[in-house]
Amino acid sequence: MQKYAEQVPTSTLRNKTLAIDGHIWLYESSRGCANHFMSGASYLVTFFNRIQRLLEVGIRPVVVFDKITEFHSCPSVANSHVKKSKRSGGHGWNLDAHNELKKRVYNAEQLLNNMGVAVVMGGSDGEAQCAQLEQAGLVDGCITSDFDYFLYGGRNLYKVSYFAS
Repeated sequence: MQKYAEQVPTSTLRNKTLAIDGHIWLYESSRGCANHFMSGASYLVTFFNRIQRLLEVGIRPVVVFDKITEFHSCPSVANSHVKKSKRSGGHGWNLDAHNELKKRVYNAEQLLNNMGVAVVMGGSDGEAQCAQLEQAGLVDGCITSDFDYFLYGGRNLYKVSYFAS
């Protein structure tokens, strides 16, 4: 993939509207800490700081979240975003994790609304929704680390440093 990548200064993204894969940000804000998913709201700090950085450089963010389906105990119809519970030996689906994910998406949505940032609840995968927004000319690209974005027809994927230069 590296041969297709082009490094561009963040300043060239000024005045662009970029879709953001919100579920990736939820994942990135919780990885590296085993107990993070069950406690704390540092994910909101991550969302706030990243959005603030994008706004400072003149990027207009649109945060897209994956569709969260209703919880079902049968794995064949369960939400694909809820992992099997380690507490149940990995054989069952974790209602607590499903409810926690819904709560985190809701809390992030409230924060983003208060910051004046557009939020889109995707009809399925967030990457697919981001690609559709780009194809429709509503955004100029997407900030995500998920290359599935290209499989859904996305063309401009950006990786942004959230630290001031």
